[in-house]
Amino acid sequence: MFYWIFSKSFFENNENPENAVRLAVEYPFPQSKTAFKHQVEAIKAFNCQEGLSGITSKTMILCGEKDLLFSPEESLRVLQAIPGAEFSVVKRAAHAMFLEKPDETTNLILNFLKS
Repeated sequence: MFYWIFSKSFFENNENPENAVRLAVEYPFPQSKTAFKHQVEAIKAFNCQEGLSGITSKTMILCGEKDLLFSPEESLRVLQAIPGAEFSVVKRAAHAMFLEKPDETTNLILNFLKS
């Protein structure tokens, strides 16, 4: 599963996978196999495309350049449906960009909130 949410470069530092495993093992709210299956099915079935054009709040679409779950191309399709939305990409990061590149992710979010 880590290969879905982390980029290849994440695994170049041996401490990163070890820390990710530790976080997963120590997570205080474990999920059952059944709950995980239902979560995957819900994500697969979810489609909010029709309601996106009604979003009027300031919006930023943020994705990892190497995200396998929600690619930058897929994120751009969402962006195009939301009037005035901004798009930011965290370079060399995948779905768990906040763990792979915490400083870059935080800076993008803070800059968006300040604008």
